[in-house]
Amino acid sequence: MQGESLNSLGRLLRTLARYVEEGDKLLKEYVNRLVQEIPESTIVLFGSRARGDYLPIVTMILRLYLGMLMTYIVSY
Repeated sequence: MQGESLNSLGRLLRTLARYVEEGDKLLKEYVNRLVQEIPESTIVLFGSRARGDYLPIVTMILRLYLGMLMTYIVSY
């Protein structure tokens, strides 16, 4: 019985680790695309994801600051 529980826990942890790796990969790809498409932007990651103590089930919070747009708005 205890062996089955450990096997189940091991499978769960491996699945969660895959989600984390996949999420990290997608985040990097997304940020790289934003940097290429809008080079004058600043991208800020908030919350537990930014601190590095996140769980695979949490949402990512990104804020994109558009340099040219912000300059334009402030100028008027």
